[in-house]
Amino acid sequence: LLLAGRMLRFRQNGSYIIEFKGKDKGIETKDKFEAGIKLSSLIYRIGTNLLPKNFEYTKQREVYSPLGNKNCKICLDDVKDLGKFVEIEAKNAMEVIKWRERLGLTDEVKESYAELVRR
Repeated sequence: LLLAGRMLRFRQNGSYIIEFKGKDKGIETKDKFEAGIKLSSLIYRIGTNLLPKNFEYTKQREVYSPLGNKNCKICLDDVKDLGKFVEIEAKNAMEVIKWRERLGLTDEVKESYAELVRR
């Protein structure tokens, strides 16, 4: 999966979730399929102990919907050992660009957190 630009991950965020992240579609967007599968803590522990772990990172996230726009989320991430980031998630690339300009964000990190951690 990793060589194909995809990732399977187990998340613990109040509940236990398995997530598949798709291949990068370009500068602004990525395919992301989040399986709506909530796992029991037992299945989560089995999965995280049996599957090989390539890397691990921890982040704290604050999520905002700008001006009540439910099609856009602005996420303030604090990633342990990497720093602070702003991530804009929207239905399309134009919406991302619009909010990036409105917020005056000029620096762009093209790598995912997973790629940054593996460096």
